[in-house]
Amino acid sequence: MYFFSTKMVKKLNFKLFFKHFKLKKCIYRYFLSLNFIWTQNHSAAYLGIKTINTNFHKVMAIFL
Repeated sequence: MYFFSTKMVKKLNFKLFFKHFKLKKCIYRYFLSLNFIWTQNHSAAYLGIKTINTNFHKVMAIFL
């Protein structure tokens, strides 16, 4: 439940234009899950941070 796959991230990007407020909650939970992943498994946290670096800028660009 804590780990977001890349497919989930792509779905979030796809639904950006339709559900802004729910997405803000999803992004917040995504960051919380990264903290959990970092304590559990460093490699998984690295993968999660890589997905954030590629997708988070797109998300913030649309919000701004």
